[in-house]
Amino acid sequence: MVPLAVFTMIIVGESLSRLAPKTVRRIRTGFHSPTVAIAICLYVLGAHLWTVTYRQHMTVAANFEWALVSSLLRSTPRVLDVIPAGYTSDFLPQGRRKAAGYSPAPSRVSTSFQPSSPQRPMNVLLIVMESVGARRLQLYGAPHQDSPEIVRLARHGMVFDRVYAAEAYTSAAMPGLFCSLYPEHGWLNLLRLFPDIRVPGLADVLASHGYRTAFMHEGQLIFDNQSAFVESHGFQEVFFRDHDPDVARDSALLPIVEKWIKSDPDKPFFLAIWTQDTHHPYLPTSDDDYHTGDRQLNSYLNAVHSTDALIAQLVRSLDEMKTADNTIVVITGDHGEAFGDHGQIGHGFTVYDEEVHIPLVFLNPRIFPAESRIESIGRQIDIAPTLLGLLGYDAPESWQGTNLLGDYPPERAYMFASSGNSFLGLVEGNFKYIHDFDHDRDELYDLVHDPGEVRNLSSALENRSLVARDHLRVEAWLSFQDKYLATLGRAQHGRTSVEHKIE
Repeated sequence: MVPLAVFTMIIVGESLSRLAPKTVRRIRTGFHSPTVAIAICLYVLGAHLWTVTYRQHMTVAANFEWALVSSLLRSTPRVLDVIPAGYTSDFLPQGRRKAAGYSPAPSRVSTSFQPSSPQRPMNVLLIVMESVGARRLQLYGAPHQDSPEIVRLARHGMVFDRVYAAEAYTSAAMPGLFCSLYPEHGWLNLLRLFPDIRVPGLADVLASHGYRTAFMHEGQLIFDNQSAFVESHGFQEVFFRDHDPDVARDSALLPIVEKWIKSDPDKPFFLAIWTQDTHHPYLPTSDDDYHTGDRQLNSYLNAVHSTDALIAQLVRSLDEMKTADNTIVVITGDHGEAFGDHGQIGHGFTVYDEEVHIPLVFLNPRIFPAESRIESIGRQIDIAPTLLGLLGYDAPESWQGTNLLGDYPPERAYMFASSGNSFLGLVEGNFKYIHDFDHDRDELYDLVHDPGEVRNLSSALENRSLVARDHLRVEAWLSFQDKYLATLGRAQHGRTSVEHKIE
């Protein structure tokens, strides 16, 4: 390798010495020509249009030199304090929780009704809305009529009002939803480090109870080893497209879903559908005016409305196939989306509610004859254990989440962001605490009286003890999480799923 590098440097140096002076003279001569002037104008205009269109990159585009330099100077957040005993109990996996005396409990919601067949377990349809947080949804008080079907369906459902994703990032949501794991705190996320991490997935558990399992997505799964993760965690069939669509395509999944469900009606099923149309650049099937004054937000709300209509179609199909009464439908989002909130566009940059507060609805006309709402705190990592609790199955001992309907629901939800500065935060009671590790700066918000998180209360004298306590709690998470994930390592088994590329 060294001789090759020396030879390459000689060739490059000799070429530059011969060609560079001539090239510079041509540039100086042609710089004032109309052609070059037009080319420069087109470049500037194109760069401006790109920046406006792909606005999640505006902070980088505004000063990309500093963005590059500052990224090189950043370091992983470090724990500098002594962590009090017991502060790590919030993150203990199921097995260690049992050892500590937190015995698992079945759901407090009765499921003693007779399903369509006494010997047949309930089916599960999990719908994950890409980039859809609670902030923009009609069901959670948003001013836009973007999801009337979810509002209607929730009349026979349980709505969780305060559920948080640990990180506003799809590759963190996947292990959170399917393996009940909090995310890695470093530069490389969990899917990049351990896509086949040795933790049973929700699909693994249900397959062990006789379920057939499938994952369906209208986009591609090459980013961050997503396909490797899905295929190694219990999904027997994986449907995806080998490229991201440039027009709305989620509705194309409907006939695939119906065909798959009908293909083996004698077995219970677990089907996970991860939508795509609500991901940037937002691909709606309509162009209604939501009077937001923001073209991108308006397009996004139309895409949410399209997804809302698809969900209604999916539930209607279950009813037509006579499986609705025996199917638990779970509707959630992987994370939210910011549109200028706190100076950010897109997701992954902060831990404010517009990015991490997610919807969660459990639907079934027989289990939930009327709408009920759960106001206690929940976490994305709790969705899988809660679902297993409803079905009557035990959660794996390596899972970090807990049953939201059991005897020991979580008291706090933790969150992390690193696409910009490194933020860690938690929600407990009415308050959200955030620490910016890059600038050693605290934030504290009263979510009841300040849901927009604009009045920082961390410097108030009466809040100092609360800030100090919560800082130790996020440090406890920081000290625990990466070490725990490292102990799990990679799975030794090979992949068993079947891939289906959608044409």
